[in-house]
Amino acid sequence: MKTAPASPTRLICRIVRPWNTVTGGGARHLETCAGCQAYFAAIGALERTLRRDASAWSAATTPAPSTGFEQRLLNAVRPPVQPKRSRLAHFGWMAATALTAAIAVALFRPAAAPAGRATAADAVLVAEAVGRASRGFVEHVIPSTGALVADNPLQREFGAIYADARSALGFLAMNFLPTPSKAVVPAAPARPI
Repeated sequence: MKTAPASPTRLICRIVRPWNTVTGGGARHLETCAGCQAYFAAIGALERTLRRDASAWSAATTPAPSTGFEQRLLNAVRPPVQPKRSRLAHFGWMAATALTAAIAVALFRPAAAPAGRATAADAVLVAEAVGRASRGFVEHVIPSTGALVADNPLQREFGAIYADARSALGFLAMNFLPTPSKAVVPAAPARPI
């Protein structure tokens, strides 16, 4: 049994249907056109069916989260915020430190040379103090800083991302360029990113 071929869609219907979908216009045409009314009724029924099936599938396949899941997730993403000290406590610590320093200077002040005159012994003491500070800086601060810079997790992550990008580019070049012998993979950067 043959069915009659569907009548071709009129030009005005071809214009009004997308226009109505995007802007909601063309209401006067939709009131009088049985073809457009049937079209939008079928679209509405399809959308309702898809929403119903999607919600039923989602409810059947997605387990309910355990209690406290959201809080554990937020704590994993960002660590809990440490409470800030009040300004009064901060000011108290600063005042106590300044008072302690003033007392130490007043009590342990060595006998000074006459005002305005520095002796050769003072110059030697200053030179020795600067030398000790410099040696301490070179022996302790510079190596620990170098170790921190060398063991930088962010730098390792950038290196891993760069290696992955190079690998992906090499894969694309090998599989999609016409001549793999001419595929160019960029060299590693001369300095860390």
